[in-house]
Amino acid sequence: ELRHLSKTTSKDPQAVQRAQDVFDDMFEAYVMTEETTMWPQVDVYNLLLETHAYSKDPQGGNHAEKLLSRMEDPSVEFIARPNLETYLCVMDAWAMRRNPAQVEEVLKRVEQRYEETGDADIQPTVDLYNKLIKAYGMVGNVEKAEEIFVSLLDKEEEDPLRANYK
Repeated sequence: ELRHLSKTTSKDPQAVQRAQDVFDDMFEAYVMTEETTMWPQVDVYNLLLETHAYSKDPQGGNHAEKLLSRMEDPSVEFIARPNLETYLCVMDAWAMRRNPAQVEEVLKRVEQRYEETGDADIQPTVDLYNKLIKAYGMVGNVEKAEEIFVSLLDKEEEDPLRANYK
């Protein structure tokens, strides 16, 4: 049901609340039964983030950001840790709200976390930069979008961040 809600959120103003309800029910079932199959994995969190990203709610970026912060916080137990898709969803949430500065902040955040942890699940890829290019394109800043793209073309061929423009 979460997958369906994440795809309809831009048309259905109730989708975010229903997605949150489904998520809360899953989490409650896990807490009540301690059944590990009910524990929401990172892909479930990502679907919830995607629902926030594409919702019409002007606060969708803030909601996604708060959830990401909880996922990153090592003191919070019983929560999935973010992967690259998590960050991409939050970047989309900000891009859809025409806020490329926040998209750039999320990009810096994942780069810093990767440097600190070496966690392969958050190793930066060109997909992060594609989201940044999208964000600047959505606000009409074609020059900045092109600047980012060209910077990726200038990288060494073996660099995973090099743009693939074939």
